[in-house]
Amino acid sequence: MRQNAMRTYPILIVTENLNVGGAEKYTVLVANELHARGHRVVVLANQGPFRERFHPDIRFVRAFFEHGLFGVLYGAFQMVRVCLEERIVLIHAQKLESSRAAYLARFVTGVPIVKTAHGYTRKELLTLGSVINRYSDKVVTVVDWLVDELCANGVEKGKLSLIYNGMSPAGPSLSEEERAALRTRLGIRKGDPVLVSVSRLERGKNHAELIEWFPQVREAVPDAKLIIVGDGPEKGRLEEQARALALDASIAFVDATTVVDPYLQIADIFCTPSVGQGMAVLEAMAAGLPVIGTRPRGTPQVVLDGVTGFVVTKHDGPAFVSRIITLLQDAAMRQRFGRAGKELMTAQFFHGRMVDQLEEVYAECLAEHAKR
Repeated sequence: MRQNAMRTYPILIVTENLNVGGAEKYTVLVANELHARGHRVVVLANQGPFRERFHPDIRFVRAFFEHGLFGVLYGAFQMVRVCLEERIVLIHAQKLESSRAAYLARFVTGVPIVKTAHGYTRKELLTLGSVINRYSDKVVTVVDWLVDELCANGVEKGKLSLIYNGMSPAGPSLSEEERAALRTRLGIRKGDPVLVSVSRLERGKNHAELIEWFPQVREAVPDAKLIIVGDGPEKGRLEEQARALALDASIAFVDATTVVDPYLQIADIFCTPSVGQGMAVLEAMAAGLPVIGTRPRGTPQVVLDGVTGFVVTKHDGPAFVSRIITLLQDAAMRQRFGRAGKELMTAQFFHGRMVDQLEEVYAECLAEHAKR
Protein backbone atom coordinates (compact mmCIF):
# COMPACT_ATOMS: atom_id res chain seq x y z
CA MET A 1 0.00 0.00 0.00
CA ARG A 2 0.98 3.67 -0.21
CA GLN A 3 3.74 4.95 2.04
CA ASN A 4 2.04 8.34 2.30
CA ALA A 5 -1.62 9.09 1.78
CA MET A 6 -2.23 10.89 -1.51
CA ARG A 7 -4.91 13.44 -2.26
CA THR A 8 -8.15 11.91 -3.50
CA TYR A 9 -10.28 13.31 -6.32
CA PRO A 10 -12.97 12.37 -8.85
CA ILE A 11 -11.65 10.17 -11.69
CA LEU A 12 -13.40 9.00 -14.86
CA ILE A 13 -12.20 5.64 -16.20
CA VAL A 14 -13.14 4.98 -19.83
CA THR A 15 -12.87 1.83 -21.93
CA GLU A 16 -14.56 0.42 -25.02
CA ASN A 17 -16.14 -2.65 -23.48
CA LEU A 18 -16.27 -4.87 -20.42
CA ASN A 19 -15.96 -8.20 -22.17
CA VAL A 20 -13.64 -10.89 -20.80
CA GLY A 21 -10.03 -9.87 -21.36
CA GLY A 22 -6.89 -8.56 -19.71
CA ALA A 23 -7.57 -4.86 -20.32
CA GLU A 24 -11.08 -5.25 -18.92
CA LYS A 25 -9.81 -7.05 -15.82
CA TYR A 26 -7.24 -4.29 -15.38
CA THR A 27 -10.04 -1.70 -15.55
CA VAL A 28 -12.00 -3.42 -12.79
CA LEU A 29 -8.96 -3.84 -10.53
CA VAL A 30 -7.91 -0.21 -10.94
CA ALA A 31 -11.43 1.20 -10.44
CA ASN A 32 -12.12 -0.87 -7.34
CA GLU A 33 -8.75 -0.12 -5.75
CA LEU A 34 -9.06 3.61 -6.42
CA HIS A 35 -12.53 3.54 -4.85
CA ALA A 36 -11.13 1.71 -1.81
CA ARG A 37 -8.53 4.48 -1.43
CA GLY A 38 -11.18 7.18 -1.28
CA HIS A 39 -11.27 8.45 -4.86
CA ARG A 40 -14.69 9.05 -6.39
CA VAL A 41 -14.69 6.81 -9.45
CA VAL A 42 -17.01 6.84 -12.46
CA VAL A 43 -16.71 4.23 -15.24
CA LEU A 44 -17.87 4.93 -18.81
CA ALA A 45 -17.95 1.81 -21.01
CA ASN A 46 -20.02 -0.52 -23.13
CA GLN A 47 -21.81 -3.31 -21.34
CA GLY A 48 -20.10 -6.66 -20.75
CA PRO A 49 -19.62 -9.46 -18.20
CA PHE A 50 -17.15 -7.46 -16.12
CA ARG A 51 -19.85 -4.84 -15.47
CA GLU A 52 -20.91 -6.83 -12.39
CA ARG A 53 -17.41 -6.87 -10.89
CA PHE A 54 -17.26 -3.17 -9.97
CA HIS A 55 -17.92 -2.05 -6.41
CA PRO A 56 -21.64 -1.12 -6.16
CA ASP A 57 -20.77 2.47 -5.15
CA ILE A 58 -18.89 3.08 -8.41
CA ARG A 59 -21.12 4.93 -10.85
CA PHE A 60 -21.41 3.25 -14.24
CA VAL A 61 -22.36 5.20 -17.39
CA ARG A 62 -23.30 3.34 -20.56
CA ALA A 63 -21.28 4.03 -23.71
CA PHE A 64 -21.85 2.89 -27.28
CA PHE A 65 -18.32 2.73 -28.68
CA GLU A 66 -19.34 -0.24 -30.82
CA HIS A 67 -21.15 2.19 -33.14
CA GLY A 68 -18.03 3.64 -34.77
CA LEU A 69 -17.85 7.41 -35.22
CA PHE A 70 -21.32 7.88 -33.71
CA GLY A 71 -20.16 5.94 -30.65
CA VAL A 72 -17.07 8.12 -30.29
CA LEU A 73 -19.11 11.32 -30.55
CA TYR A 74 -21.70 10.05 -28.10
CA GLY A 75 -18.90 8.93 -25.76
CA ALA A 76 -17.40 12.42 -25.88
CA PHE A 77 -20.81 13.92 -25.07
CA GLN A 78 -21.20 11.54 -22.12
CA MET A 79 -17.74 12.46 -20.86
CA VAL A 80 -18.52 16.16 -20.96
CA ARG A 81 -21.76 15.57 -19.05
CA VAL A 82 -20.11 13.34 -16.43
CA CYS A 83 -17.13 15.65 -16.01
CA LEU A 84 -19.45 18.57 -15.25
CA GLU A 85 -21.77 16.56 -12.98
CA GLU A 86 -19.01 14.87 -10.98
CA ARG A 87 -16.36 17.62 -11.20
CA ILE A 88 -13.95 15.11 -12.75
CA VAL A 89 -10.32 16.23 -12.65
CA LEU A 90 -8.71 13.38 -14.62
CA ILE A 91 -9.73 10.84 -17.28
CA HIS A 92 -7.99 7.46 -17.46
CA ALA A 93 -8.65 5.97 -20.92
CA GLN A 94 -7.85 2.37 -21.83
CA LYS A 95 -8.28 1.77 -25.55
CA LEU A 96 -8.13 3.81 -28.72
CA GLU A 97 -11.80 4.70 -29.24
CA SER A 98 -12.21 5.76 -25.63
CA SER A 99 -9.01 7.84 -25.93
CA ARG A 100 -10.36 9.52 -29.06
CA ALA A 101 -13.61 10.39 -27.29
CA ALA A 102 -11.70 11.72 -24.27
CA TYR A 103 -9.61 13.90 -26.60
CA LEU A 104 -12.75 15.43 -28.08
CA ALA A 105 -14.25 15.98 -24.63
CA ARG A 106 -11.08 17.76 -23.51
CA PHE A 107 -11.84 20.65 -25.89
CA VAL A 108 -14.86 21.42 -23.69
CA THR A 109 -13.79 20.26 -20.25
CA GLY A 110 -10.03 20.80 -20.30
CA VAL A 111 -9.68 17.59 -18.24
CA PRO A 112 -6.26 15.91 -18.75
CA ILE A 113 -6.01 12.33 -20.04
CA VAL A 114 -3.90 9.40 -18.92
CA LYS A 115 -3.93 6.49 -21.38
CA THR A 116 -2.85 2.91 -20.74
CA ALA A 117 -1.28 1.22 -23.76
CA HIS A 118 -2.05 -2.44 -23.09
CA GLY A 119 -0.42 -3.83 -26.20
CA TYR A 120 0.14 -3.09 -29.87
CA THR A 121 2.14 -4.72 -32.62
CA ARG A 122 5.06 -2.90 -34.21
CA LYS A 123 3.02 -2.57 -37.41
CA GLU A 124 0.09 -0.98 -35.57
CA LEU A 125 2.37 1.50 -33.83
CA LEU A 126 3.64 2.87 -37.16
CA THR A 127 0.33 4.71 -37.48
CA LEU A 128 -0.92 4.74 -33.88
CA GLY A 129 2.11 6.16 -32.07
CA SER A 130 1.49 9.78 -33.06
CA VAL A 131 -2.26 9.32 -32.47
CA ILE A 132 -1.69 8.02 -28.94
CA ASN A 133 0.61 10.97 -28.28
CA ARG A 134 -1.97 13.50 -29.50
CA TYR A 135 -4.80 11.99 -27.47
CA SER A 136 -2.92 11.74 -24.16
CA ASP A 137 -1.22 13.89 -21.55
CA LYS A 138 0.43 10.83 -20.01
CA VAL A 139 0.86 7.31 -21.39
CA VAL A 140 1.26 4.21 -19.24
CA THR A 141 2.42 0.96 -20.79
CA VAL A 142 2.30 -2.44 -19.10
CA VAL A 143 5.14 -4.14 -21.00
CA ASP A 144 8.76 -3.02 -21.16
CA TRP A 145 9.44 -3.42 -24.89
CA LEU A 146 6.58 -1.05 -25.75
CA VAL A 147 8.41 1.89 -24.16
CA ASP A 148 11.03 2.06 -26.92
CA GLU A 149 8.47 1.26 -29.63
CA LEU A 150 6.13 4.04 -28.49
CA CYS A 151 8.98 6.55 -28.36
CA ALA A 152 10.19 5.49 -31.81
CA ASN A 153 6.72 6.03 -33.26
CA GLY A 154 5.84 9.46 -31.97
CA VAL A 155 5.08 9.31 -28.23
CA GLU A 156 7.03 11.90 -26.26
CA LYS A 157 9.40 10.23 -23.80
CA GLY A 158 8.39 12.60 -21.01
CA LYS A 159 4.82 11.35 -21.23
CA LEU A 160 5.70 7.66 -20.80
CA SER A 161 5.67 5.48 -17.68
CA LEU A 162 6.17 1.71 -17.42
CA ILE A 163 3.87 0.16 -14.83
CA TYR A 164 3.64 -3.62 -14.85
CA ASN A 165 0.26 -5.27 -14.44
CA GLY A 166 -0.80 -6.24 -10.94
CA MET A 167 -3.22 -8.85 -9.67
CA SER A 168 -5.29 -9.39 -6.54
CA PRO A 169 -4.86 -12.54 -4.42
CA ALA A 170 -6.44 -15.80 -5.56
CA GLY A 171 -10.13 -16.33 -4.84
CA PRO A 172 -11.58 -18.73 -2.26
CA SER A 173 -10.54 -22.35 -2.56
CA LEU A 174 -12.94 -24.95 -3.92
CA SER A 175 -13.89 -27.84 -1.67
CA GLU A 176 -12.77 -31.32 -2.68
CA GLU A 177 -16.35 -32.08 -3.73
CA GLU A 178 -16.46 -28.95 -5.93
CA ARG A 179 -13.13 -29.81 -7.54
CA ALA A 180 -14.27 -33.36 -8.24
CA ALA A 181 -17.55 -32.13 -9.75
CA LEU A 182 -15.77 -29.65 -12.03
CA ARG A 183 -13.27 -32.25 -13.21
CA THR A 184 -16.09 -34.69 -13.94
CA ARG A 185 -17.99 -32.05 -15.93
CA LEU A 186 -14.89 -31.49 -18.05
CA GLY A 187 -14.26 -35.20 -18.59
CA ILE A 188 -11.16 -35.27 -16.39
CA ARG A 189 -10.63 -38.35 -14.24
CA LYS A 190 -9.16 -38.37 -10.77
CA GLY A 191 -5.38 -38.38 -11.08
CA ASP A 192 -5.26 -37.02 -14.64
CA PRO A 193 -2.58 -34.30 -14.93
CA VAL A 194 -4.11 -31.05 -16.18
CA LEU A 195 -2.78 -28.09 -18.16
CA VAL A 196 -4.82 -24.90 -18.43
CA SER A 197 -4.55 -21.94 -20.78
CA VAL A 198 -6.66 -18.77 -20.39
CA SER A 199 -6.77 -16.23 -23.20
CA ARG A 200 -8.81 -14.61 -25.91
CA LEU A 201 -8.76 -17.07 -28.82
CA GLU A 202 -7.43 -15.07 -31.74
CA ARG A 203 -4.57 -15.22 -34.22
CA GLY A 204 -1.29 -14.34 -32.59
CA LYS A 205 -2.15 -16.15 -29.36
CA ASN A 206 -0.81 -19.37 -30.93
CA HIS A 207 -3.30 -21.84 -29.47
CA ALA A 208 -3.25 -23.74 -32.76
CA GLU A 209 0.39 -24.55 -32.04
CA LEU A 210 -0.43 -25.67 -28.51
CA ILE A 211 -3.06 -28.08 -29.85
CA GLU A 212 -0.67 -29.27 -32.56
CA TRP A 213 1.97 -30.03 -29.94
CA PHE A 214 -0.35 -31.70 -27.44
CA PRO A 215 -0.23 -35.23 -28.98
CA GLN A 216 3.51 -35.24 -28.26
CA VAL A 217 2.76 -34.45 -24.62
CA ARG A 218 0.32 -37.33 -24.48
CA GLU A 219 2.90 -39.73 -25.91
CA ALA A 220 4.94 -39.20 -22.75
CA VAL A 221 2.02 -38.58 -20.36
CA PRO A 222 -0.99 -40.46 -21.83
CA ASP A 223 -3.52 -39.22 -19.26
CA ALA A 224 -2.69 -35.52 -19.71
CA LYS A 225 -5.64 -33.19 -20.26
CA LEU A 226 -5.76 -29.61 -21.56
CA ILE A 227 -8.36 -26.97 -20.64
CA ILE A 228 -8.58 -23.91 -22.92
CA VAL A 229 -10.63 -21.10 -21.37
CA GLY A 230 -11.68 -18.27 -23.64
CA ASP A 231 -13.70 -17.05 -26.60
CA GLY A 232 -12.74 -15.33 -29.82
CA PRO A 233 -12.74 -15.57 -33.60
CA GLU A 234 -10.45 -18.62 -33.63
CA LYS A 235 -12.47 -20.79 -31.25
CA GLY A 236 -14.40 -22.73 -33.91
CA ARG A 237 -11.25 -23.43 -35.90
CA LEU A 238 -9.42 -24.61 -32.79
CA GLU A 239 -12.25 -26.96 -31.85
CA GLU A 240 -12.19 -28.39 -35.38
CA GLN A 241 -8.41 -28.82 -35.15
CA ALA A 242 -8.78 -30.75 -31.88
CA ARG A 243 -11.39 -33.04 -33.47
CA ALA A 244 -9.17 -33.64 -36.52
CA LEU A 245 -6.34 -34.74 -34.22
CA ALA A 246 -8.71 -37.04 -32.28
CA LEU A 247 -8.21 -34.95 -29.14
CA ASP A 248 -11.91 -34.50 -28.33
CA ALA A 249 -11.58 -36.39 -25.06
CA SER A 250 -8.28 -34.78 -24.12
CA ILE A 251 -8.98 -31.06 -24.70
CA ALA A 252 -11.88 -29.24 -23.03
CA PHE A 253 -12.96 -25.84 -24.36
CA VAL A 254 -14.57 -23.55 -21.77
CA ASP A 255 -16.38 -20.31 -22.55
CA ALA A 256 -14.74 -17.08 -21.45
CA THR A 257 -15.56 -16.18 -17.85
CA THR A 258 -14.76 -13.38 -15.42
CA VAL A 259 -13.95 -16.00 -12.76
CA VAL A 260 -11.15 -18.37 -13.80
CA ASP A 261 -10.01 -19.44 -10.32
CA PRO A 262 -11.95 -22.75 -10.36
CA TYR A 263 -10.13 -23.89 -13.51
CA LEU A 264 -6.76 -22.86 -12.10
CA GLN A 265 -7.47 -24.81 -8.92
CA ILE A 266 -7.93 -28.11 -10.75
CA ALA A 267 -4.81 -27.62 -12.91
CA ASP A 268 -1.19 -28.61 -12.44
CA ILE A 269 0.41 -26.25 -14.98
CA PHE A 270 -0.54 -22.99 -16.68
CA CYS A 271 0.71 -22.62 -20.24
CA THR A 272 0.58 -19.60 -22.52
CA PRO A 273 1.85 -20.17 -26.07
CA SER A 274 1.95 -16.45 -26.88
CA VAL A 275 3.61 -14.34 -24.15
CA GLY A 276 4.37 -14.57 -20.47
CA GLN A 277 3.43 -11.20 -18.92
CA GLY A 278 -0.37 -10.94 -19.10
CA MET A 279 -3.07 -10.73 -16.43
CA ALA A 280 -3.94 -14.43 -16.83
CA VAL A 281 -0.32 -15.36 -16.05
CA LEU A 282 -0.47 -13.36 -12.83
CA GLU A 283 -3.74 -15.07 -11.87
CA ALA A 284 -2.08 -18.44 -12.41
CA MET A 285 0.86 -17.42 -10.23
CA ALA A 286 -1.50 -16.17 -7.53
CA ALA A 287 -3.08 -19.64 -7.60
CA GLY A 288 0.34 -21.24 -7.10
CA LEU A 289 0.73 -22.72 -10.59
CA PRO A 290 4.03 -23.01 -12.46
CA VAL A 291 3.87 -21.23 -15.82
CA ILE A 292 5.27 -22.16 -19.22
CA GLY A 293 5.37 -19.18 -21.56
CA THR A 294 7.13 -17.93 -24.66
CA ARG A 295 9.82 -15.32 -24.67
CA PRO A 296 8.33 -11.82 -24.90
CA ARG A 297 10.08 -9.09 -26.84
CA GLY A 298 11.23 -7.38 -23.67
CA THR A 299 12.88 -8.77 -20.57
CA PRO A 300 10.87 -11.58 -18.95
CA GLN A 301 9.83 -10.08 -15.62
CA VAL A 302 7.03 -12.43 -14.59
CA VAL A 303 7.84 -15.95 -15.76
CA LEU A 304 11.40 -16.43 -14.53
CA ASP A 305 12.97 -19.35 -16.37
CA GLY A 306 13.83 -22.14 -13.97
CA VAL A 307 12.37 -20.23 -11.01
CA THR A 308 8.62 -19.67 -11.49
CA GLY A 309 8.30 -21.77 -14.64
CA PHE A 310 9.91 -22.07 -18.03
CA VAL A 311 10.33 -19.57 -20.88
CA VAL A 312 10.93 -20.86 -24.40
CA THR A 313 11.36 -19.22 -27.79
CA LYS A 314 8.11 -18.51 -29.60
CA HIS A 315 7.06 -21.29 -32.02
CA ASP A 316 9.66 -23.72 -30.57
CA GLY A 317 7.37 -26.75 -30.24
CA PRO A 318 9.98 -29.31 -29.13
CA ALA A 319 11.17 -27.04 -26.29
CA PHE A 320 7.62 -26.20 -25.22
CA VAL A 321 6.62 -29.89 -25.18
CA SER A 322 9.79 -30.85 -23.33
CA ARG A 323 9.12 -28.32 -20.56
CA ILE A 324 5.52 -29.49 -20.18
CA ILE A 325 6.61 -33.11 -19.86
CA THR A 326 9.34 -32.20 -17.38
CA LEU A 327 6.86 -30.43 -15.12
CA LEU A 328 4.16 -33.07 -15.42
CA GLN A 329 6.63 -35.73 -14.36
CA ASP A 330 8.16 -33.78 -11.46
CA ALA A 331 5.67 -32.86 -8.72
CA ALA A 332 8.38 -31.39 -6.48
CA MET A 333 9.45 -29.00 -9.24
CA ARG A 334 5.84 -27.95 -9.85
CA GLN A 335 5.40 -27.15 -6.18
CA ARG A 336 8.70 -25.26 -5.99
CA PHE A 337 7.93 -23.15 -9.06
CA GLY A 338 4.37 -22.56 -7.87
CA ARG A 339 5.52 -21.27 -4.47
CA ALA A 340 8.13 -19.01 -6.06
CA GLY A 341 5.57 -17.61 -8.50
CA LYS A 342 3.09 -16.85 -5.76
CA GLU A 343 5.78 -15.08 -3.72
CA LEU A 344 6.90 -13.05 -6.75
CA MET A 345 3.35 -12.03 -7.62
CA THR A 346 2.68 -10.91 -4.05
CA ALA A 347 5.95 -8.98 -3.75
CA GLN A 348 6.21 -7.32 -7.16
CA PHE A 349 2.97 -7.70 -9.10
CA PHE A 350 0.31 -7.08 -6.48
CA HIS A 351 -2.47 -4.79 -7.71
CA GLY A 352 -1.92 -2.40 -4.80
CA ARG A 353 1.59 -1.66 -5.99
CA MET A 354 0.31 -1.11 -9.54
CA VAL A 355 -2.22 1.47 -8.31
CA ASP A 356 0.43 3.16 -6.12
CA GLN A 357 2.37 3.85 -9.30
CA LEU A 358 -0.73 4.93 -11.21
CA GLU A 359 -1.54 7.47 -8.49
CA GLU A 360 1.95 8.90 -8.91
CA VAL A 361 1.35 9.30 -12.65
CA TYR A 362 -2.04 10.92 -11.94
CA ALA A 363 -0.44 13.38 -9.52
CA GLU A 364 2.31 14.28 -12.00
CA CYS A 365 -0.27 14.73 -14.78
CA LEU A 366 -2.41 17.02 -12.64
CA ALA A 367 0.61 19.04 -11.50
CA GLU A 368 1.76 19.60 -15.10
CA HIS A 369 -1.80 20.44 -16.13
CA ALA A 370 -2.07 23.02 -13.36
CA LYS A 371 1.13 24.72 -14.54
CA ARG A 372 -0.23 24.96 -18.07
